[in-house]
Amino acid sequence: MAGEILAMRYALALFAVAKEQSIVDEVHEDLFAFSTLVKDKAASLLFSHPRVEKKRRKAIVDKLSVGYQVAAVDFLKLLIDKGRESELDSIVVAFTKLSQRDRGELHAVVHSATPLTNDEIQSLKHKLGEPERVVLDLRIEPRLLGGVTVRVGNVVYDGSVMARLKALKNQLSQVEVRIAEVKDIAP
Repeated sequence: MAGEILAMRYALALFAVAKEQSIVDEVHEDLFAFSTLVKDKAASLLFSHPRVEKKRRKAIVDKLSVGYQVAAVDFLKLLIDKGRESELDSIVVAFTKLSQRDRGELHAVVHSATPLTNDEIQSLKHKLGEPERVVLDLRIEPRLLGGVTVRVGNVVYDGSVMARLKALKNQLSQVEVRIAEVKDIAP
């Protein structure tokens, strides 16, 4: 929770600068690219090893970020100064949410047992809002057996077969209790 709050604070600050300069998409691409780049084991060690000085880390950022927006490079150096390099992935996620919200996009994570067809995807987008503004993150999860679950923010819509089976099980268990209660009462 505290990590998410911290990541959102940094993302908000960078977003404000990027928005003011009209470079939100470019900064987002640069952050994502750098985040992907430092996931490499060798690069990761350079940024997490305590013996690598901040000055050296910043020099590495300068070399790796050729062609990046100045705001993105300065931000990465700020993270190094503050010792927050490990928060970069969380900051990228928070920045992504901010830029999607700014564009009026609705982001939803969809879990399905099997890949959805194009018609099913379009139908789902229509049900969630304006199809051109809905961004779906499609994930396959075979344990659902069938149907889909959709998470939009903190709200989950569960239309999976697994959820239906659980609901049916609960209904059947209540029916059995009622029958047992009637038998106990009757002579």
